[in-house]
Amino acid sequence: MAFGLLMSDDVWRFFVDEVDSEKARVATAKLMLKDWEWTWLSQVDALPREEMDLSNPFSPALEFKLRHDEYWIVMRPGLGFPDKPPTVNCAYQQGFSFDWYSGDDSDGQPSTLSDLVQSYREYCELLDLTISQLKLLENDITTLVGYSLDEDNSECFRVRMRLKGTEDEILTINVDWRNPLEFPSFLSSTDENRFANLDCEMWNSNDDLHINIRRILGELPEVQDVLQASEQEDPEFMKNRGACLLCVRG
Repeated sequence: MAFGLLMSDDVWRFFVDEVDSEKARVATAKLMLKDWEWTWLSQVDALPREEMDLSNPFSPALEFKLRHDEYWIVMRPGLGFPDKPPTVNCAYQQGFSFDWYSGDDSDGQPSTLSDLVQSYREYCELLDLTISQLKLLENDITTLVGYSLDEDNSECFRVRMRLKGTEDEILTINVDWRNPLEFPSFLSSTDENRFANLDCEMWNSNDDLHINIRRILGELPEVQDVLQASEQEDPEFMKNRGACLLCVRG
């Protein structure tokens, strides 16, 4: 996603470009702006400049890449800001939520745009760990067709895969992105007999997602062989696997 050209690091230059001194620019801008505008721009000015597009300081945009996907968020002042939260558009928006505290809340400091960005990054890191599991469904048994947040349950990825060695059989599962190693909340096949006699106790939440899929399909070789093959394909496989296990056990 492209946001345009980056502007100067000085967000106040948007209003008072002709003033050379930084302190003078800020002081002049404060006289020109409403209270909510001043608060907004002060918070934008405190955001990290890396990966940030400030071509419009009233619509700052952040775009960043983790190991398995790219993510972005755009923030705009909503009605009633800063007592009310800003308007947010972002990648994987259905599953993202955040708490926003005003100055009237007695149990904490008022929320800032920096808090919002940090909350979104933490959300994306969880998604990325789950996506690392989903991408291992591209293997000698299944072909990963696609995945997206489920329309009816934003806490899950709806994942579709094609079973190799069959005539266009499609498997669909819902994977909880907070606990991707747990038994899927939804599991189906275009072959209606595929899971007719499924024993759910076969699922082992200590194993990776693709291993459990192999197990319920009756296509499980020695587990250690599968782990070694996955690690060779992805050098950080064991690191990601450990992080997912911590999510489940935590």
